[in-house]
Amino acid sequence: GYSISVEQSAPTTSFGMRVYGESMPDVKSISRRWQLFGSVSGKTCVERNPRDCPPLCKFGVRPVRPVNPISSYDYDNRARDGSIRFFSNLYALWDGGIRYRFVCSHAVPEDTMLYVQHKFDDESGDRGIEYVSKVRTVADLMDT
Repeated sequence: GYSISVEQSAPTTSFGMRVYGESMPDVKSISRRWQLFGSVSGKTCVERNPRDCPPLCKFGVRPVRPVNPISSYDYDNRARDGSIRFFSNLYALWDGGIRYRFVCSHAVPEDTMLYVQHKFDDESGDRGIEYVSKVRTVADLMDT
């Protein structure tokens, strides 16, 4: 028979420490973490009523990001279709939801940076929106 000798072993990633900044020994632990969906930078609306403000951004509910062929430094180019697309393929026939998290950094209502993250939600029985303000219905939003 034939034998293959490996002269140089592949460099270790320390279970993802070099790529993700924390130890992730398997794909399951990676898929449980929030994955970056995108970020938007813009000015917030200063109108009195939110209904008078244009939307800051729009995005589809399918968490798929295209690769950036111009920049090899782009994070999403580490996997062929981006990291979110890669992990989404593992959940092709799953029965669950997707949770989005919006993180605003900077002083509101001045220049604002909005980060959108997502993770698969196959553990939680709650599929509703978690409210952190007094706005619960459309009527509450229109009267603000």
